[in-house]
Amino acid sequence: MTQPVPTTALMPLADRYRVPSVPFDAPDVDQRPAVIAGLRALAQMLEDHPALPTPYIITAQGGDFRDPADDAEWAAQRGIVTAAAETLGVPLHRDSKYRADVTVNLAHSVQYTVLVSRPEPEATGGAA
Repeated sequence: MTQPVPTTALMPLADRYRVPSVPFDAPDVDQRPAVIAGLRALAQMLEDHPALPTPYIITAQGGDFRDPADDAEWAAQRGIVTAAAETLGVPLHRDSKYRADVTVNLAHSVQYTVLVSRPEPEATGGAA
């Protein structure tokens, strides 16, 4: 007698590892559990399927990618990035973005970045 084929075996590979998600811009929704579940699903998929090519770049970006409404919101966003840099023990970068980066695997460029994307006023020649 043949064994029944599990339903998940009939699903496309990507669908077997898909995790519930919430819209990026959903107000008052904690995105953290969905992001962590997605990272775990990616790691599990790669571990379960060694024939898949090994990714050589994996970047996770955290931060508020919306343009800040005013200077107070911009300051609050920079404060989040500054706190993340302190927690990670890395320097802040103040180029076209205000960001903190940490690379957790140099050989495969696995990187976590926290950023906001409005340049500092002094970088654009404006008043501080």
